[in-house]
Amino acid sequence: MASILVGADPANWLETAFGLSGEAEPHAPPPPKPRRVKPEVKGFVCVVKQPTGAPGDLGETADAWYYVEHDTVFLCDERGSPLTKSDDSAVSLAATLAPDDDPRAVAYRMRRRLWAAENDRSAFNRPIYQDAAPYGGY
Repeated sequence: MASILVGADPANWLETAFGLSGEAEPHAPPPPKPRRVKPEVKGFVCVVKQPTGAPGDLGETADAWYYVEHDTVFLCDERGSPLTKSDDSAVSLAATLAPDDDPRAVAYRMRRRLWAAENDRSAFNRPIYQDAAPYGGY
């Protein structure tokens, strides 16, 4: 052991003992990150307002898109970008699925609530057509 330390720099005695140079060892490149697979975007037409039967009233529909990821339904646009929640909206744009839930039905309910909250639509001030349905209902 004494022969290794003769003439060696005392600070690098371990490098000298094991035959290492003062250069840093090359590092392996980090493993590539797994690419996130975009979930399948599904679309449907949501009936947000039923027709009343009055002349010219055809109801109203809204296009809706959603995707399911890790047992959660997210409302999104047609390209798959999740919808962002506005500050004044109390409507959730994602919902966790129960084991027996249909993802499309959950997305349908969320889209109807979102439509109702968009312009603070309410059925309170709606027109009531007496002859449109039995009992004068909506």
